Amino acid sequence: MNISKEALCGYLSSDSLNTLRGEIEAFKAAKRWLEAGEDRIQFVGEVMNNVRFKLMDPKKLGGISENGIVQNNSQCQKLIRDALVYQANIYEQPLTTTYQNKPRGIRDVLTVEGNSYKGSTINDLGGARRKNRKWIYFFRGNAF
Repeated sequence: MNISKEALCGYLSSDSLNTLRGEIEAFKAAKRWLEAGEDRIQFVGEVMNNVRFKLMDPKKLGGISENGIVQNNSQCQKLIRDALVYQANIYEQPLTTTYQNKPRGIRDVLTVEGNSYKGSTINDLGGARRKNRKWIYFFRGNAF
């Protein structure tokens, strides 16, 4: 991997980065770059800070925390601890939005929620756009 640290960090921090296997691919790319030269080990924390550990499978996080590069760096250990705490507190997740838990490759998301009352009666059905979080009602009242 013959790219600069700045180029790698730019790539890893990109919101438009699409990976087939999720954030583990970003971690592996960072690890390969760090292992490609002894002089790069000094940048472990800076490079790994661009990997969104909070979006990883908790089982994979356990294995990653035991990896030599990560295990010997306090900044990386903190990133993984923060990710495990984030994943353990599912009710607080919407309140702790940072770049570390922002999904990649999503430009606009529509969240749709309905309210059921007395069985199958839906009183409200609306959605919120991710960018402006403005609530948009599709219809109101007894739809069904």
